[in-house]
Amino acid sequence: MGKSKKNKGKATTPPKAAKAPVADAPPPPGAPEAVKLLRAIQVAMAVAMLAAGYLLYAFVAKHLDPTFESICKVSDKLDCDKLNLSRWGKIGGIPITVFALASYGAFIALAQRALTLDDGGRGALKVLLGALGGAVLYGLALLYVMLGVEDVICLFCLTMDGMTLLSAGLAFLALKKYPAGDTDFMPGLKLAGPVAAVLLLLLLGWYGNAHSKFEKQSIAEADTSFDATGEAAAVAEAAKAAAAGAVLKGKKIDDKNYLIPVRADDAVWGPADAKVTVIEYADFQCGYCKKLFYNLKPLKEKYKDESVRFVFKHFPMNKKCNSTINNDRHRYACDSAVASVCALRQDTFWPMHDLLFKNQHKLKADDLQYYARDLGLDMAAFNSCLKDSSARDQVVADVTTFDEAEIPKGTPRTFINGRFFKGVVPQATLEHVIEQELGRRTATERPQASAKPKTKLVPAKSAPLQVEVPLGDGSFWIDSFESSVDASGKALSMPGVLPANASWFEADQACRAAGKRTCTTEEWVTACQGARAIDDDNDGNFANDYVEGNQFPYADWYEPGWCRTTQDRDTGAPGKTGGNPRCQTPTGIFDLGGNLAEWVGGDEATAVMLGGDYRSKDKSGCFRPASTFGPGHKNIGIGFRCCSDAQVATSGQAVEAAAPRGLIGAPVPEFTGELMDGGSLSSAEFKGKVTYLSFYASWCGPCRRELPELNELHKKYAAQGFQVIAVGVDSDQGGKNGAALSRAMAKKYKAIYPVILDPSNEVLGHFDVQSMPTTYIIDKAGVIRHKQVGFGDNTLGEVTPVIEGLL
Repeated sequence: MGKSKKNKGKATTPPKAAKAPVADAPPPPGAPEAVKLLRAIQVAMAVAMLAAGYLLYAFVAKHLDPTFESICKVSDKLDCDKLNLSRWGKIGGIPITVFALASYGAFIALAQRALTLDDGGRGALKVLLGALGGAVLYGLALLYVMLGVEDVICLFCLTMDGMTLLSAGLAFLALKKYPAGDTDFMPGLKLAGPVAAVLLLLLLGWYGNAHSKFEKQSIAEADTSFDATGEAAAVAEAAKAAAAGAVLKGKKIDDKNYLIPVRADDAVWGPADAKVTVIEYADFQCGYCKKLFYNLKPLKEKYKDESVRFVFKHFPMNKKCNSTINNDRHRYACDSAVASVCALRQDTFWPMHDLLFKNQHKLKADDLQYYARDLGLDMAAFNSCLKDSSARDQVVADVTTFDEAEIPKGTPRTFINGRFFKGVVPQATLEHVIEQELGRRTATERPQASAKPKTKLVPAKSAPLQVEVPLGDGSFWIDSFESSVDASGKALSMPGVLPANASWFEADQACRAAGKRTCTTEEWVTACQGARAIDDDNDGNFANDYVEGNQFPYADWYEPGWCRTTQDRDTGAPGKTGGNPRCQTPTGIFDLGGNLAEWVGGDEATAVMLGGDYRSKDKSGCFRPASTFGPGHKNIGIGFRCCSDAQVATSGQAVEAAAPRGLIGAPVPEFTGELMDGGSLSSAEFKGKVTYLSFYASWCGPCRRELPELNELHKKYAAQGFQVIAVGVDSDQGGKNGAALSRAMAKKYKAIYPVILDPSNEVLGHFDVQSMPTTYIIDKAGVIRHKQVGFGDNTLGEVTPVIEGLL
């Protein structure tokens, strides 16, 4: 049949129904296998990220706390720490795991792009294969370092290498199975590059903040270690012994101060009559000693024309030279120490010292010979010295002094004018303390002025009730005593009464009722340290920065017992206001540390606790804000004091205002909390059921054990009129999203019972909670019958009879 005139000369279009759906098209040959291989690569890289992530965490944790023991240090042979903390574990001073994590993230992104099975995906896969090949080669180089240089086995490193090698093999197979077509490299590069860059920037930022925190913490701890009494005793004893012509021996004065004699044959850098002496006990094969070496080296140059001398003493962790240890931890440490003594006898100790630390991975006998020749030593004299027992005896003499002084075993150990520092002391801290000892300040570090405890104490009964404190061009007034309250809830500043326990909300209300306000952190810290507080990091909190004045309210060093360090044995209550006469500032402000942790902050968002209660001891200084809990928290160790812009008279009769204690036999406090899944729950709804009310936090280890167990408990007794209710108390303090943290934990453990989110801790503040988890069991009448603190293997066995008895 011919075409109609209308369609003449035009091609006809097939009906749309005749076109098969794309989803029904058969996949390209090999595509399913390629997808499986790419997914396997992503899993392998995720495992490698976990291993690298832990090594990065261990690297930072070991610097923040030298006593930290990582799970990857199993024995002297199975020791990730040694490799992780060596010079091979860093690139340009940055942990190598930072770059590894960024790379693994990029590899996962490339594998994801390759899942598209198109030209761009093929290009991404080829880039991934090439990158993995490079990573394998780099891993082989580190494997040589691990086994051939550091002589250890790092299981986490082997995991990373194994996952990388496996992924390279899988990528090769995936490319073989990949559908045929062209190759476009740009889509993969455009995805992987930004992923790697973002991860790298985030990790570098986190590492930089952690490193800064370490230095600040170390300087603060160095300041709290200062004890003029102990140092004076050491100097006096040394002078007495020298005058009598006695041979000085090492001696422990107290935990903070030691007498370490400097002998004529010691290695010394600086003048003999120096005002400051820095003594270092070290082991040339000790990784931490090498880190200290890098911190000390620039200071030797900085102070070469100053009244500072540096002394090196030996404590090799090797039984050939050190009989005080049980195990040979460093096989080359003794020989290296002896070689340095032989270099000392040719006036070349410090160059040899530098070579030994810089080449810590090469300390065998041939290496020592090489260093001696490189330094131009008389080789005949050097080799004769190595065989001479007197060189070894010189090393042993240092070990003997170490043992005599009862110094805690290990290296490095540093003493600055007798003040003891354990582990790797940061350069900033060393310089800070040296500057303190020299009696001057630096523009960058702002070391503390030398302070002395107040000698003339003001009796609390005759002290003014408020003190004016200068601040910039003006001033403010702060209560001399922690606040008590009258029957109306008005804050009072007066001596000899029990201070009030309060949440920040209650403190704010009581201060306002008295015509005052809660103190800001700037005001509280300024009053405590006796110098204007400076917000060095510009975060709005003046309590987490350098201390410009005294470390403690009374002085620049900690005095045990000057502020309250014990609780009332019968009640657990704090002491009466002004009850510790030596715990006062030079201006007459009492109990800024040790009696109660005090709420400070001008509003709810900035509320933190400062000063610490009796448990804080040497942490009860003018810094370290406690922001674990939100402004609604209250217990027997928490209180406040008020500030004002002008002097405000105090009058009234103090009444007891203590936080809840125990609560056994009392009705459950009235509260209403917001539920995680929406709505609210009030304590009035507890009646008619036996209730297991538990407070938890995401940072609490025992809580993580408790929450999943509560599911079974809830199911077991629910039909009998029993309910579990959990309260998540993660707060919004410190920039956290408390509700999100509590919610995530409840979701993780699949809580089937109601969960209240309490980020402001207003529910928590109604109960006597001082640690997590704390649980109350409430009967059907709404009366508290049992309190449980903590959660362990026997907890459910302990509470089950209580629950069944109430049912």
